[in-house]
Amino acid sequence: DGDGQHLASDVPRLLAAARQYPRHIVIGARIRNREQQPPARRRANAVADWGISWGAGVPIADSQSGQRYYPRAVLALADPQAEDFVFEAALLISACRELGLGVISVPIDSRYQPEFRRSHFRPIRDIARIALYTSKRILHYGHIFAAHRRATAQPPLVIDPPVHESEALTEAR
Repeated sequence: DGDGQHLASDVPRLLAAARQYPRHIVIGARIRNREQQPPARRRANAVADWGISWGAGVPIADSQSGQRYYPRAVLALADPQAEDFVFEAALLISACRELGLGVISVPIDSRYQPEFRRSHFRPIRDIARIALYTSKRILHYGHIFAAHRRATAQPPLVIDPPVHESEALTEAR
């Protein structure tokens, strides 16, 4: 990840989850050591998870994480008319609503260190853009209350697949 929050050593676990759930987007969810997250960031992420889950119609943990695996089917989506941080929300919403994909989260550590590059995320501007985009998509797809029920009826799907050393070495090649 560009700001150093994600570890390459987590990738084999995301790939293991993708093999186990091939019709799902896999997100490296920063839910371990969450107390390291700045409180304002944690609250903003919770609001984003709620809204983007509603837009996608499925529960999502850490919708703002940049560590993801997308199934090949996502390439078939029409180019989402979104950019910057809105693009990630657009892919999640479109893939779930238009392709019927699910979302699964693999726990990863929250890493916020002073030596990491500062995030390009601008809270007021980017949250407003994400909220506006998500609201438009919720209205576009319709079935507003049914989508909200689907997104909130169950907790997000979170798995922590074990990865054997031989699998990690094979996937690294």
